[in-house]
Parts: sequence; structure tokens; C-alpha cells
Amino acid sequence: MYPDEFVGIRLLINSSPDLETLSFHMVPHRSHDMVAPLFDQDTYWSYDITHKCLNKTLKFLEFWNFSGDKFQLRLLKYLFRYGCVLERVDLYLPSGVDETDRLIVQIVGKRLEIMSKRLRIYLHDGCNVSDT
Repeated sequence: MYPDEFVGIRLLINSSPDLETLSFHMVPHRSHDMVAPLFDQDTYWSYDITHKCLNKTLKFLEFWNFSGDKFQLRLLKYLFRYGCVLERVDLYLPSGVDETDRLIVQIVGKRLEIMSKRLRIYLHDGCNVSDT
């Protein structure tokens, strides 16, 4: 996930008042010249801004190729904070993830779940599903 995608994500959330499921498909790092965003990428998701779907309809989140990088985590924390009816989060690890990275993401999943008692977080890798 890259900071230059944040505005588009917020626009999508704002433009979808009846959204029930939101899926993010992370792509491998692409090397190209990035233009510095015109906002503070470290505080973008910390502003007290909510949207109709977060208050009323968004129940399910999916993160494919989830690595737990700082931008993914900041977005998740924002969605947890304002996702009033959020029930379930599915985190899909990339193919071939080693055991150390898998353990790190599992720990991150448990910490995220502690933040929000009302939802369940599921960690997927290959055919296995782990309820954190």
C-alpha cells in the first residue's frame, strides 16, 4: 500500500454509502518514481472523519497479500475505530510467506483484535485458516 492511494481509498469509502464488504488486493512493490503526496502520510488516517458506510453498513474487510506494513496498519486502525458495524476481517498472507513473517502478522492480528472486541480477525495462508 502506498500513500498516493489514500485519497482514492477515502473517495471510494465516501462514494459507497451502502458498502458492506471492502477488499484490498495488495500488489508487490513496484519500482517507479513516486511523487510525494500533498498531505502528511503519517497522520492521514488519524483525522476524525467518518463516512456513512462506516457507521451503517460496512461489515466485512479483506486484505489480500497482507504484510502488516505501517500504511496497512494505519488504514486498519482507522477502519476499526470508525467501522461501527464491522464484524469480520480476513487477512490473507502472501504465498510463500516464511514462518517468522507469519508469526509477526499473527501477533499483529491479535493486537488488532484487542482494539475491537466486537469483531473477529481471521488469518489465512494457503489453504489454512487461523482464527486469531
